[in-house]
Amino acid sequence: ALSIVLIALISAFISTFFTLKFEEQIKRSVQNKTESISRITAWSFGQALHFNDEDGLNEVIESTGQVNEIEYLVLMNDSDNVVRASNIKSAEDNIYIRTKSSAEINYDDYLFKIMVPVPYRDLNIGRLYIGYSLKSYHEEILKARITTTVIGLIVFLVGLVMVVIISNRITKPLMSMLDSAQTISEGELKHRIQLKTKDELSSLADYFNSIAEKLEKAYHR
Repeated sequence: ALSIVLIALISAFISTFFTLKFEEQIKRSVQNKTESISRITAWSFGQALHFNDEDGLNEVIESTGQVNEIEYLVLMNDSDNVVRASNIKSAEDNIYIRTKSSAEINYDDYLFKIMVPVPYRDLNIGRLYIGYSLKSYHEEILKARITTTVIGLIVFLVGLVMVVIISNRITKPLMSMLDSAQTISEGELKHRIQLKTKDELSSLADYFNSIAEKLEKAYHR
């Protein structure tokens, strides 16, 4: 019973440890990706916003549409006017205007909101608000948890089988020796232990048989 509990604890530790490692790795990947996309997009808007280049602004909006994780995007100039927006309704529903540049990702939610300044040379000429869907993140976390749970279960089952095999290998010879000792104590001095193992238990059985043989000889004198 103690061995089974120990194996269960080891399996649970493996499952929990690797789940946390996977989650930390995925979180770091998501944060790096969203921050990189945000800054590159803001930089792309910079020149077009400065020169009021309508075609340039539209091109950036179209390119961001290819990023599936972007839920909404709002570009504002330094006069707090919305210049371009994608899915403005979702942005307003999520109160994008309150987003700060230092916002942390709340991984319990399904949306990460961030604001980055729009640069042009050494000046910040606007602000870019972006909302990223964390749906793919949660899907990856679920896959990681399932994988680590399966690994933990496999470790538990393999350990359980090993315990049973080792236990039987030790317990059966011992029980056979105990039965033989009981038989000899009842007067069957010709009885001998028959073990097919080649280990310490076999040596013990040989020693036991030699004692039984001596008892038999002593009895018939």
